[in-house]
This record gives sequence, C-alpha cells and structure tokens, in this order.
Amino acid sequence: MEFDDEILELAQKGDADAQYNLALMYRHGKGVPENDAEAVRWYRKAAEQGYAKAQNNLAWMYANGKGVPRDETEAARWYRKSAEQGDADAQYNLALMYYDGEGVSKNKTKAYLWYSLAAAQGHEDAKTNLEILKDDGTKEQIAKAQALAPFEIALNEVESNNVDSALWAEAYAHTEDEESRKKHYVRERAKVITSEAGSELRSLGKSGWGFVIAFVFISFLMLVGLIETLGESGYYAAYLTNEKT
Repeated sequence: MEFDDEILELAQKGDADAQYNLALMYRHGKGVPENDAEAVRWYRKAAEQGYAKAQNNLAWMYANGKGVPRDETEAARWYRKSAEQGDADAQYNLALMYYDGEGVSKNKTKAYLWYSLAAAQGHEDAKTNLEILKDDGTKEQIAKAQALAPFEIALNEVESNNVDSALWAEAYAHTEDEESRKKHYVRERAKVITSEAGSELRSLGKSGWGFVIAFVFISFLMLVGLIETLGESGYYAAYLTNEKT
C-alpha cells in the first residue's frame, strides 16, 4: 500500500477505513517513515468509531508495548470490543489472554468460549488451541463454555447492530427501556440458536456426521436445564434470569 494524499485527507475528515489504512502504513513504514506512535494514534481514531480491525490492532499495540506503554488490561479491553463484533483474530487473542490470565483473570472456560467462536470462523490457530484446551480442561468447564456460546453470539449481534429483526421487534414490544430490550433479545435469541444447533445435530446425525460434531453441540441441547445454574455464576446472570424484562 502506497501513501496517498487522498487517504490522509479522508483520514483527517474522520473516515474510519482511511484511518485504519493510514495506521497500517505508519506501522509497517509503507509510503511513510515507520512510526508506532502515529500508528497507535490512527488506530485509536478508527477504533473509537467501532472499526473492529483497528480495535484488534490497537489492542495488539497495547499488549506488545508498541507506540504506547505496555498495558495488558487496556489490550484486553480493546480485544473484547473487536471480538464482540465478530473479528476472529480478536476472539483468538482474547482467548489467549483468558488462558494466560493476562489483562483479565485467568479463566479457561472463557478461553474455550472465545477459541470456539474464532474456530467457527475458520481461524486455524484457534482450532489448534481449542483441541489442546479440550485435553486440558474439565468436562464441566467445556460444557459451560459451550452452553454460554449462544448467549455470546446473541450479545455480539446486539453489540454489532446485526440483530434478528423479528426478535428485536418482539423485544421492543415487551420491554420499556434499552437495557431490558437487550436482555430480552439475548435470552430469546440464545434459545433460537440452541434450537437450531439441535436441529443441525439431528440432521448431521442422519448423514453420519453426528458423532463427530456431537461434542460441539451437545451442551446446546442441555442449555435450558443449565439456565438456573449458569445464572448463579454471574457471567451472564442478566441474560439467564427467568424474570421477565
């Protein structure tokens, strides 16, 4: 990528894509002198507009002390923002932080959850680490992470403004404020995802693939029975409660 006055002009006008590309140029010295501080500055401008790839790259800069003092907590915060928008690299990086306890409390269940979401998008390193974690984690940790996945997917949809329109309309009709609406949507959408996973498992079972993927989806089928237990864990308590919102 070569430096272009148009990219600079667009970046200065607030175009997030141009800001991200300008940050890449400064990071790698393409068309401009390599400058990590400038890369951070432009990554941040794009990241603050919700640009997922910029959020992931800004997190990496914090994690590695490039252009800013190393700050693992800040790195985890930006990785999560990107991961919640569905960026597979950020999901993988956030999983690493949970596994190692860097910037967040060490939590293999959450590491498994984020590795799973990244692996589902084809992230090869996430697939590898997921297999390692399966051998390393307990059955209870893995089952809990798998059961939480539908809620994380639903929450990602809300955060990225990519909701199921019918379910969002239903949430709107049954709630009075934005926070209650989000909780209602996440809870109901997770049920749909759970049901769809069960249908896929049964369908693939008929074709001979059911055994292969059963481990991945089995806890989805148990989700309703786990709601009360998981609600007590606090992680998704707001979404797992049986109270109406």
